[in-house]
Amino acid sequence: MPSGRRPGYKHDKETKDKISQKLTGVAKDDSTKEKMRQSKLGSRRSESERKAIATGRAHADLESKCLHRFLEMRSEYPGQEEFFDSNRKAFLSPCGT
Repeated sequence: MPSGRRPGYKHDKETKDKISQKLTGVAKDDSTKEKMRQSKLGSRRSESERKAIATGRAHADLESKCLHRFLEMRSEYPGQEEFFDSNRKAFLSPCGT
């Protein structure tokens, strides 16, 4: 009988989370980084991939700006933190969050 997992085996969510936590913050070796770089050399992204990346970055920038402004407004009105916290979703909803 061959060793290893059966074909089609999938980890459950808990196992994936444990693996993710274990590997978070672990730096890759320079040789591994170089191999990854070499494997991507010469390949180009499609137009749709480039648009998706650009859209994602723009959306993230907008969310960041909106959150920054929300925190700024919250600090401008001392004693009103509870109001801002209870209405956070309403303040941030025009920004798409």
